[in-house]
Amino acid sequence: MVQKWEQNGKELVQVNRFYPSSKTCSSCGWINQELKLSDRKWTCKCGETHDRDINASINILKEGLKIYGKGLAITKVERKSDFNNEAHSMKPETH
Repeated sequence: MVQKWEQNGKELVQVNRFYPSSKTCSSCGWINQELKLSDRKWTCKCGETHDRDINASINILKEGLKIYGKGLAITKVERKSDFNNEAHSMKPETH
C-alpha cells in the first residue's frame, strides 16, 4: 500500500519515540527530568518558559533535521522500516 506522502513525492524521517522532546529545552538543550505529564508549561534553568507541546514540536523538528543531515534517514532505496516493513524515504520539503 502506497502512503499519501509517497504519492506526493515526500520522504519520511522517524524520530525515536523515546526522544525526550517535551523535557528538553529547545533553547539551551537542558533536560528537565522532573517534568510530569500534567505540567503543560515549564521554565528552564536558562530562564526560557515553554509550552510543553510547542517546545516538543520544535525539538522534534530539530532532531528530524539532525537525523536527515547525518544521512541516517531510512530511504526507500536503502532499507525497509523496522516498524512496519514498508520502504520509506526522506527528503526535506522546500517552501
